[in-house]
Amino acid sequence: AKKLVRIGVRKGAAKATLLHAAALSRHSRSCEMIQYLVDNLGADVNQRSHIAGKGNGTLLHDAVRMASEAAVVQLIRLGANAEAANLVGETPLAMARAARMVAVERAVADQRAASAILSLD
Repeated sequence: AKKLVRIGVRKGAAKATLLHAAALSRHSRSCEMIQYLVDNLGADVNQRSHIAGKGNGTLLHDAVRMASEAAVVQLIRLGANAEAANLVGETPLAMARAARMVAVERAVADQRAASAILSLD
């Protein structure tokens, strides 16, 4: 938590978990913190949002909503489900397409290709 505060994440991150705070910060080191939290603390990249009024989406929904493209791509590379729907049926992938986040679409395509290769084994 201290490291997050040092790199600029606000302490009062609206009841967000540390992973949410890192992904939503749009700080230059947010991807590094996401990786750290997943690798060392076992943070779940598919957890549902704790941010009120956001449709019970995932962390990925929130990162897309904040236009944090680097964090979105990092979360997808770590296994976040880009096709998980929130309560109103929106998926992070559809939201990213609407926002023209091309790197996100590429990351999803790469994730699908990797999954297909693994399923062949």
